[in-house]
Amino acid sequence: MHESVYTYNAKAHLHLSYPEKILVSYNVNCTSFDLAIQNGHIYRPRFILLEDNTISFFDRLFADAFEWRVDWFRNLNKSAVRGGTVFVGDSITQEFPLEEMLKDYMPVYNRGIGGDTTEGLLRRLEESIFELSPSKLFLLIGTNDFASFGSNAQQKIMENISLCLDKVKERLPECKIHLISILPVNNTDHPKINHDAVSVRKNQEIIRVNEKLEQLAKEKGAIYIDLYSKMLDENGNLDLSYTREGLHLSPQGYEVVARNLKQYLCR
Repeated sequence: MHESVYTYNAKAHLHLSYPEKILVSYNVNCTSFDLAIQNGHIYRPRFILLEDNTISFFDRLFADAFEWRVDWFRNLNKSAVRGGTVFVGDSITQEFPLEEMLKDYMPVYNRGIGGDTTEGLLRRLEESIFELSPSKLFLLIGTNDFASFGSNAQQKIMENISLCLDKVKERLPECKIHLISILPVNNTDHPKINHDAVSVRKNQEIIRVNEKLEQLAKEKGAIYIDLYSKMLDENGNLDLSYTREGLHLSPQGYEVVARNLKQYLCR
């Protein structure tokens, strides 16, 4: 490019952009009148698509999965029966085979999204809860906040779940809300454990959050369900028979969950 050529007037077009990609336009001109006459293509707008490289592949993958699942919920909700039971949460909920394990309590709807946090939950209350107008709601979420928000995780969990409960009580005052404890993890040296999956989660921190969640449920008129203590081994870790790799549940783990939840589905 000639030294007299310069760019200016850059502008981001968010309405024409994509997730993690921003469309930017800019103009080009030059200080040499003769050059501008000889090269008419110089004086015209240009467009570039900028990609946010600060977002990792896995973060982008989870973001795409989140949007896909929410869009899927919108379509499924059109034919769903109102007044049923809804389970909302992250991958632990998404992988829960509700239709098979809770077939005597239908209609039961699964609104879990793998990798979701309490912040993501607040973004999808309409599609995950309100459009279904459930008579019973089971909420199990928060474990991914430890990996996503670091030292602010406990504060995020409490603030966001509190706000979620308030919104549900306001929109669906007859709905029975069941707040399930965050489940334990196993980060021991057993060959079965995937330490990358367990990440920074620690049972002592989970215990402290669960204590606060139990108190929050009392304050908000929700029913607190302690599954944490039902999933432990003799050393206070998630029982190896109940987990695939230290975080997510095995079929045996889901059997424990289903067995302990059935009493609340009958009420």
